[in-house]
Amino acid sequence: MMPDTAELMAEKIRSIEPLNDLAKQEINLTGGEASQNPHIVEVYKIFRTLSDNVRLHTNLDINSEKSKRWERLVEITKLRGRIDITLYPTVWESRQKPFLEKIIQLQDGLIVNLIYESLEDLLKQIKILEEFFIHQDKKKFAPVIELLNEFSDRLRKTMKTNPVCR
Repeated sequence: MMPDTAELMAEKIRSIEPLNDLAKQEINLTGGEASQNPHIVEVYKIFRTLSDNVRLHTNLDINSEKSKRWERLVEITKLRGRIDITLYPTVWESRQKPFLEKIIQLQDGLIVNLIYESLEDLLKQIKILEEFFIHQDKKKFAPVIELLNEFSDRLRKTMKTNPVCR
């Protein structure tokens, strides 16, 4: 998306009251890989005129802190944007984990999307997140760890008591 397209969209949103009301609650910049767009910071700023709550979704599959993609994400967090991610186990250790450690220092909130084919896959991804947050600031992330533990316990119970539910 180019800034001129974002401006057009913002104007249309402003002119339609129900859309404008929704936009005030939250705007998510997603689709494709938004952080690859060299204009995403400018696009973010345009949508920020509609809402204080603008989020950008990324796969966080980034090679280097010196990459333009990472620099754009950092700039958006400095402008009070929030970065959300989708967890991909195949690149978790090598790429996502190191950058997620940095993101949680730059912002206060986070949504992590999990894509899974089976409940076993889901359980593995929850375990990845449990292990990650256990090694972070325990006081800050205690509620996250508790929630992940509770969810994994419930999921294990569901898998055990309903073996056809996979």
